[in-house]
Order: sequence, then structure tokens, then C-alpha cells
Amino acid sequence: LDDRGSGSWSSVMKGVERAIEFKQEDPDRPMVVSMSLGGRASKAPEDDPLVQMIEKAQKEHGIWFVIAAGNSGPRQGTVGTPGISPSATTVAAMDTKGTATQDDDSVASFSSRGREDGAKGQTLNIAANGVKEFSTMPGGKWSEMSGTSMATPNVAGAAALLLDVAYDLHAQGKLSKHPDEMIKDGSLQKILYSTANDHANFPVTDEGAGELRVDLAVEALMKQAANA
Repeated sequence: LDDRGSGSWSSVMKGVERAIEFKQEDPDRPMVVSMSLGGRASKAPEDDPLVQMIEKAQKEHGIWFVIAAGNSGPRQGTVGTPGISPSATTVAAMDTKGTATQDDDSVASFSSRGREDGAKGQTLNIAANGVKEFSTMPGGKWSEMSGTSMATPNVAGAAALLLDVAYDLHAQGKLSKHPDEMIKDGSLQKILYSTANDHANFPVTDEGAGELRVDLAVEALMKQAANA
């Protein structure tokens, strides 16, 4: 993308290709790709070339993709591409209201919503704060920004931490399945989703499995390794 955050789908696809090449150069390199980008989903996942490329990268190479859902809420069925990728982790935005507790958090009004039937890839996986997040700006400056593109790096960082722990546990012989295989079959992602904070007053179409709790995800992975 350029310095205004714009670019072509062909450029994004080249980026995915480079990620695959990077992984192939060192298969033991853990990889998480954070994609704070998207556009209107005009095609079904199986007919979307970028989505299919992401599916192949994740299922065949063990690369974990974390993608912004989009900012077209609160209407249902507004998840953008490539967030409609079935295997990727699609991220909704929460508003934490600046407090440390998640009890008063709510789904941001702008955050794209999925569909109740999940048709055409219109599903969400997890949510994280995406309102008034600090971001770096040109000239060494900082600014507060909002969007699912701001929520996505929070989840990508959590995914990277979880993957790093999984690699360490596997190296120690405490985790029988290789972490890349866990990404391919979705079992590592499920740990992140199953430990999310499911707010009873928000449906799965709005927040997916719930709000990110990376501490509980790491704890669950370590407990799984201990019981193996």
C-alpha cells in the first residue's frame, strides 16, 4: 500500500506470494500476517482469487492470517474481502471506553457485522479494541485512530505470542503436534477463540467468539501441553 493506505488487489496478492516465499525459505520460521486492509466483498470466497490464495497459504504452509473485518457496520453481512476468508482470523472492533475492565466494553458501531447464516464468508472470529488506539504517524508522531484496522494488530500480536509459545513447547517435546500443523487444521486458532470473553449482550454476528483474552489463550495452550 502507498503512504495514503491505498493500493491494488494485485499488489496485495504479491504480498501474500512473498509471505509464502518467505516461509518456504525457512519452514521453521513461525509466521503471522496482519492485514489491516479490505474492500467490498463482491464475490463468494470460493470465487475470490485473493481469498483462495490466503486459504492456500494457511492450509498448505501454516501461515496464520489475521484480517480486519471492515468498517461498514452496523448492518449485517458487511464483512469485507479478504476478511471473508474461511480459515483466516477475521477481527471485529470493540470500544473499551478507556477502562481496564472488559465488563463495560461494547462492539464499535462502525465494525462490520457477519450474517446469522454465515453465508458467503460473512462471519467474524474474534474482537479487540479498535477505538482510539494509538498509532504511529509520519514524522515520528503518534495519533489516536479507530477502525477494525486498529483492532487487527492487537489480535495479530496475540496470535504471534501464542504461536511463539507453541513453538517453544514443541521444541521442549511438550506439544506433540507441530504448531504449523495446528494452524493448518485450525486447532491453534480455536484456542484463541475459545478463551475469548463472550459478551452475552452481543451476538456472534457482531463480535465473533468474543473479546480477545491472550492471557487465557496462553494459559489454555500450556495446560493442553501439560496434559498431553
